[in-house]
Amino acid sequence: MSFSIDKDLLRKRYYALSRESHPDNFTLDNLDDQTSALEKSSFINEGFKTLKDDMLRTKYLLELNGIKFEEGKESVPQEFLMEMMEVNELIFDYKMDKSEEVKNAIQKRIKSIHLNIFVKVSEFINNFDFNNPNKKHLESIKDYYLKRKYLNRIENNFDN
Repeated sequence: MSFSIDKDLLRKRYYALSRESHPDNFTLDNLDDQTSALEKSSFINEGFKTLKDDMLRTKYLLELNGIKFEEGKESVPQEFLMEMMEVNELIFDYKMDKSEEVKNAIQKRIKSIHLNIFVKVSEFINNFDFNNPNKKHLESIKDYYLKRKYLNRIENNFDN
């Protein structure tokens, strides 16, 4: 298990499991086996959905390692919020006067922020040992997750 995965391998494994456990393969079986196949297929689909999405996978793996999320009670550092406020102001200005130059500058700034927050945890994400989890590293990855989630909301607002 890893925070980083090979998405092609995941897709191949998903398709193999889906074919093997597809409910249509059990139409002639008894009701219990049909129900079991449907549940297994649903479980496989949900697992694939979670694992293929970087954000869902990160949150799932953090929770699997005992990191809790309290909806509405999570926070990011004040310094990061100030930086996000600046980006939001740029977006507001852009929406008043849509200049391609300003749009490109905002996109570049957002990309730079993404890179900066990833660099701080990339070592933990790429080399995390799930057999010997480090609580401090997990908390750093959670902080990264929350910042990225916040930044994703800003990006979505900007794109709309």
